[in-house]
Amino acid sequence: MFMFTPTFMARFLDRNYVLRVLWMFEEGKLKIVHDSMDTCQSIREWRGSNPSLVMMLRVMLDVARAIQYVDSMDVLLHNTSDLRDIFLDSECHVKILPWGSILPMTRLSAEEVHQRNIFILGCTFYELYFNAELYRNHFRFMDDMIHGPERPSEPEISDELWQVIQRCYAADPKSRPTIQEVVQEMESWKID
Repeated sequence: MFMFTPTFMARFLDRNYVLRVLWMFEEGKLKIVHDSMDTCQSIREWRGSNPSLVMMLRVMLDVARAIQYVDSMDVLLHNTSDLRDIFLDSECHVKILPWGSILPMTRLSAEEVHQRNIFILGCTFYELYFNAELYRNHFRFMDDMIHGPERPSEPEISDELWQVIQRCYAADPKSRPTIQEVVQEMESWKID
């Protein structure tokens, strides 16, 4: 069932935010392909091009909007999602590879799904801004974690953005902001 969930979700979720995916069997291995493979690059690849701060903040806002959409559809993003699962199309619009579960399949309440998605957003922001890999190297994905990653000294980060990141991966899930609050706050920033 796991491997067909992304294909199923990609068929009914808005293609402005989510890549359509299919599974292919190639050279003895099952491989996922998406409809924009030639025109999209992962954010991990894009981040390697050292984008400007303004461009990075715009992409981060677009990531927040894409996760806001997915969250509004009651999709729990997979806890091992990372920057290789989020793509930019040729016009720098963010599209998410639909790894995750639909709310009825999660055994979680809607509130818990939203709290976990905001945690993933905070980790994604950290990875994007600091060009780091949190999920696999720095700490386990757990809602009851005690400490998140520390604030690196390089590159410099504004207090506003650092506070958003910290609030998103707060140890107490109930103290995390909603995705709507994060998007609203970021939209109020002067990103130019």
